[in-house]
Amino acid sequence: MTAGDRLYAELPAVIRGRDAEAGGPLRALLGIIGEQADALAADIARGYEDLFIETCADWVVPYLAQLVGTVPLYDASRSQDDATALAEFQDLRGPRLLAPAGASARADVGRTIAVRRRKGTVSALVDVARYASGLPVQLVEGLARTGWTQHLRHSRPDLGTARLPTRLDSALVGTPFDRTTRWVDVRGPDGPVGWYHHAHEMLAVYRQRAVAHQRVAARPGDQPWRYRLDPLGLDRQLFTRGSHPDAVPVRLQAATVPAPLKPELFDADLLAHRAAPRLPDGNRPPHTVLYGAVDEQADAPAASVGLWLDGSFVTPAADEAAPDATYQAQIVGCRLVPWPADRPSGRVVVLDVRSGRAAVGDGIELPSELTASFFHGAAGLIGGGDYDRSGWLLAPAADQVISVAETGADRTTLSQALADWAAGTAQHTVIRVLDSRSYPMPGSLDVTGRTLAVEAADLERPVLRPTTPDGDLAVTGDGGLTLSGVALDGRITVRADVAELRLLHCTLPPGGPRDAAGGLVADGPSIVMAGPSPRLRLRIAFCLLGWIRLDATADEVLLLDSVVSGGTDTDAVAGAGASSTGLRAERSTCLGDVAARSIEADECLFTGRVLAARTQQGCVRYCYLPPNDPAHPARDSRTPRRFACQPERAVAQLLAAHPEVTDPVAKAALAAAEQARVRPVFVSRRYGDPGFAQLDWFCPAEIAAGAADGAEMGAYHHVKLTQRLDNVRRRLREYLPAGITAGTTAIT
Repeated sequence: MTAGDRLYAELPAVIRGRDAEAGGPLRALLGIIGEQADALAADIARGYEDLFIETCADWVVPYLAQLVGTVPLYDASRSQDDATALAEFQDLRGPRLLAPAGASARADVGRTIAVRRRKGTVSALVDVARYASGLPVQLVEGLARTGWTQHLRHSRPDLGTARLPTRLDSALVGTPFDRTTRWVDVRGPDGPVGWYHHAHEMLAVYRQRAVAHQRVAARPGDQPWRYRLDPLGLDRQLFTRGSHPDAVPVRLQAATVPAPLKPELFDADLLAHRAAPRLPDGNRPPHTVLYGAVDEQADAPAASVGLWLDGSFVTPAADEAAPDATYQAQIVGCRLVPWPADRPSGRVVVLDVRSGRAAVGDGIELPSELTASFFHGAAGLIGGGDYDRSGWLLAPAADQVISVAETGADRTTLSQALADWAAGTAQHTVIRVLDSRSYPMPGSLDVTGRTLAVEAADLERPVLRPTTPDGDLAVTGDGGLTLSGVALDGRITVRADVAELRLLHCTLPPGGPRDAAGGLVADGPSIVMAGPSPRLRLRIAFCLLGWIRLDATADEVLLLDSVVSGGTDTDAVAGAGASSTGLRAERSTCLGDVAARSIEADECLFTGRVLAARTQQGCVRYCYLPPNDPAHPARDSRTPRRFACQPERAVAQLLAAHPEVTDPVAKAALAAAEQARVRPVFVSRRYGDPGFAQLDWFCPAEIAAGAADGAEMGAYHHVKLTQRLDNVRRRLREYLPAGITAGTTAIT
């Protein structure tokens, strides 16, 4: 009931009766007054809610931050980076399609008072840095790492010259977990220098995250006893999952952050199992600190890798009840690159954490399947996996939904679900895969007159493997196909007249599928446009894939937050039909040449030639494009108008800052030097490496902070690393003790 209705009800019945006879003018007047009264009451209530950080409006947050003496952090949740995705993918659950990036400004202000009580302490510094960045960090105290002449009444036994009693100590030298002491370093704390000073604090940031693979089928090798843990057949460096320090012994504190699992760390963990405390039944624990059934054993919270042979977990020791004198390890760390010619001897499973390879010894019967749980590194939330993409799931509006899983689903295989779909008549079908197993599937899909979506459940990434010899999946018909959250161990060939192909949070390994020996079956593109489809819209978002070959005409290619890698080829988007196909790209990285009818690009990295057939259409904004080389005019780019692109912008600013340089030759030399400096520097260009397509820590700021909002250009723009590090520096200035200088550096 409104305020006007309440006022009218309080009037005497005789007045209400006369008002009704006159047509209700008084009721209408009180209705207008009531609307204003309701608005005033709502404003008063809103003003009361604005007194509290939990309920206040967004515009009030900076004012409350000023009251408690802090500066609000950058809040990525207010970004509009998902505007294009929301417009293009209207059948998703939403309501936002942003990747999480760092802390919430509202929550940070709310916790300020509690953290201020610990201001200046090491725990407070680590806490605010970890929260402000949303990344794992490790604080290195220069005072504890610097050696000096000691007073006899205040001795420091932990200080002294370098001592390397174990292989693990040697492997940790130069890392945040280095236990050696050094002489003072008077340089400022910046990157790899200035750590060892009594007035310095160095914050080590771990940019890469540990991607979980839960009970996935390892890929058999060219011998029945050889396996690669990655289901795509890649050699991958295993990662530690990152655990709470209380769950990890002091000697293994390097396992508390997500980082490459060092062989020395893994070996030290396995060796300690011999002397592990016995359980009440007299046996050793069926796990170590790092090796165990990941997330299946409550007393093994730091377990980062585990193996199963035909469903039976492989324990660290052959007999957990054996005395120390007869202890026999069953899990052994060893280098398996290259593969040994002979099968390992004994009842052992050999594991190489550098490459993610495993070998079954001759004392164990060869299994029909080896499954593994492990972690590998990734630079962002791209390609599917164990991160939240609930907003990207399809809204429940399909005519038919078929679930697929090993247990508890409508079908146990993807082939059965696709056969049911092909035999049915539903116009819109969603096949939802509920686990991360590997599923064979037919080599062709006919979507004539209907649409099909194969979607992985949230936090899962199943591997789909077409049964054709070269892993080719042919799509025919005039309908549409959507792949969401899956890894396709092959490539997609689009035949004539297909209307739509969507790839959302998918992985199509650059170069194509791999054989048992780890080599490429047929090195080539990930997507082939084989037949003319003038209506086809190829829409790709948050994907890792190889190059796109347009042999025929399509309407448009849309790239959002994706990496397109040419692999051993030089192309990223190219082909005979490219000059007749439009390209729109936002926040993507193209490792190769790009050609299109028209180009609309924002905040992208292009490492090769960019060729637009129509330069009057489109625009390229806040992008990097390689400068033209006068020695190779055939490789010159041709683009529509550019705005704030690199390295042109940096060259123009440099020349403007040096007006005294007037000689054309000197100007050209100055411009060439700046062009050579301002270029993207990647951690790795090889798919399978943790730093694939990730900008290096020492990449020029014009690239690493060259986007419109100050974030980095390219596919990992959604990480917002620049803003996160600014948040950390802002908070450290508030919490550092007087006289202490802090620096930041990246470890991964």
